[in-house]
Amino acid sequence: MNELSTEVMARETHENAIFYHNRTEENLYHFTMEVKEIRDNRYYKKLGYSSFDDYCMEAWNVDRKFMSERISIAEQFSEDDFVGYRRQFGHKKTLFLARMEDSQREQAIEKGIPTDEGYKPIDEATQKEINEYRRNAEDAEQRAIEAEQAKKQAESQAEIERRERERVERENQELASREPQVIEKVIKDETEINRLTSEINQLKIRLNQESKDAETYRNLRNDIERLSTKRDGIISQINNVGSLGKFIARVEKSFEEDLAPVKYSNAIQELSNSDVAVESLDKIVSKVENWCREIRGVMKDKDIVEVIEYEE
Repeated sequence: MNELSTEVMARETHENAIFYHNRTEENLYHFTMEVKEIRDNRYYKKLGYSSFDDYCMEAWNVDRKFMSERISIAEQFSEDDFVGYRRQFGHKKTLFLARMEDSQREQAIEKGIPTDEGYKPIDEATQKEINEYRRNAEDAEQRAIEAEQAKKQAESQAEIERRERERVERENQELASREPQVIEKVIKDETEINRLTSEINQLKIRLNQESKDAETYRNLRNDIERLSTKRDGIISQINNVGSLGKFIARVEKSFEEDLAPVKYSNAIQELSNSDVAVESLDKIVSKVENWCREIRGVMKDKDIVEVIEYEE
């Protein structure tokens, strides 16, 4: 190729570059490839520039380093990927992608960039994280895997705690729904107490009036004693229900606020690392089990069973 024809090629290539540069971003790829040809064939000398650096600065107002980076990106990607990646990720992130190995780049695009916080989409990862992955892919992936595992464990723990809170809330709602029934029963019993008291008082009046007749006197005393026993039994039940209700409320509050969260805590899950801790906790569990057995033993008493059935 003679000097004249080389000069013509240089000017034609430069004019093509101007054409693509002056159009939209869609033609940036073609512009870059034209500039690449000018660089590779040293056409810039035929255009009157002493170096490719001068050509970039004077013709396009960018430095040679930036133009060379853009050319590196265009060499690695198709036109569609060149345009799409630059628009989505920007120049610097796209440059890092272009400098990756093919398998590394494919994983970054499909799975994301491995970071200390797990895998991130390229547009969310920082330039530092992307460059760190490019330089130390194996270490970055290992840290990302560990971060993902820790994240899943935390999410699982949060889900367990959420379900436990929902369970406790349901139990509290069920208990609250039973309270009006208990109150209604107590009111009904108090009415019965008042009725029995009135009847007892009337019998006492009759007892004073009929004191001359021995048999009538005994019958009235027996009726008074019978009704008084019935009334005292109802009063005792009401008192027992109130005490038992307070006791149940205290136990449920302890389970909800203190005991239930313990079994899901990290301390319990990590007890296997301490034999002393396991032994101490085992003693506590044994005490709770013994306490439950004692309560069940007391519940065999008829009066307690009646109170429990009454509350329900």
